[in-house]
Amino acid sequence: MARWHFRRGETAVAEKLADELVHEMPESACAWIIRAELVACRQATQDEQLRAWYDVLRVQPGNRRAQREITFLENAVCPIVAQCTPIIAQLLGADWSSSINRTGDLALE
Repeated sequence: MARWHFRRGETAVAEKLADELVHEMPESACAWIIRAELVACRQATQDEQLRAWYDVLRVQPGNRRAQREITFLENAVCPIVAQCTPIIAQLLGADWSSSINRTGDLALE
């Protein structure tokens, strides 16, 4: 039913139904997958999408779809950061390369 509403452009109704499904069937991987797909389809923030797919893994740890989506989202960084990070690491020395997080910020300890 949630997918039907989504296809008709009723995204708010679709997400509400998916949330209800998750509430009624919290151990159902299918319910969490539907919810994650809807979150992704509405182009939610990267963090929100990651949380949704991690919820799928919490219920079904070996879910390959969730693992693929998480890998894709975690590797989706700003192109400038992706290009500059190796250069910055070279300038700072090899020991510093692990201190640069995925957003390109220097992780100070």
